[in-house]
Amino acid sequence: MAEPGSPLDASCIRFDAASELIAARDPAISHGAAIDLLVRAVWNGDFEPPPLSSPYPTRAQLEARAQRDAWMLVPIEAPRTSLSDGQAGLSVRPVEFFKAGRKSIIDVMYCRGLLPGDIAGWHALLDWRVEDPARREAEALSALARIPVSAYTAEARVYLASLIIPRSKLQAWLDTRSAKFHSLFVPIEPSVPAAPAPPAAANDSGEAATAHRRGRPVLAAWPMIEAAAHQINRENPDLPRKVLAGQLHQLALREFDEDDVPNEATILRRLGSILGDAGPSSQNEA
Repeated sequence: MAEPGSPLDASCIRFDAASELIAARDPAISHGAAIDLLVRAVWNGDFEPPPLSSPYPTRAQLEARAQRDAWMLVPIEAPRTSLSDGQAGLSVRPVEFFKAGRKSIIDVMYCRGLLPGDIAGWHALLDWRVEDPARREAEALSALARIPVSAYTAEARVYLASLIIPRSKLQAWLDTRSAKFHSLFVPIEPSVPAAPAPPAAANDSGEAATAHRRGRPVLAAWPMIEAAAHQINRENPDLPRKVLAGQLHQLALREFDEDDVPNEATILRRLGSILGDAGPSSQNEA
């Protein structure tokens, strides 16, 4: 579990508010159906932070998980040690919002008795003392992804409605499912005419160079690389270009085959034209 987050962050939205906006955009989807879609997406892992390779995560993976929009915010009872004696004695304990994934959510709901159906069944499935707990947890998540929200108790539905998600994460997920939800949670920025692609450098030996010379399509990963370059540069403008090129290369390899990804040196040479400047500054060359 990471550090506490803020539910008042304007870049985030609660599940109940998000489901209302989804239902308003598409009359064929009710508020209940919308929140059902969001909850199932949680259990399916659609809103998980970027994964880490084991046992040695890369720097790019660690930086991706450190981004503010990588995690959901989940209400969890404040640790008893952080409360005064009077607060700890309340029948309803104060909560804090923590950055967390679906495993933390299922643990919290299990401990509070908020999972659908009888607690004995969930205890038999999730008891950490049983054999192969990782497989049991995977079975539990698979079951939850197929259980409608209507099967949960009223208290559990209130808890699910209070989950908070970054707007950009939710928008990216919706965009993969239907064009009718474009810009619902993240407004589309005014488009800027793309700068003409520079001629390939004489020493470019990769596919990007031969594509320009022969009129063949550019590598499939370039559009993703350019979009990611703008986003990362906006969020961290002081990031050295060599580091940025390395991050972009690693991100592209996660989404595309190696043959469709330009090498890191080519990405570094193209960053100046992608970001609309004359080239890396002396600081970024360091």
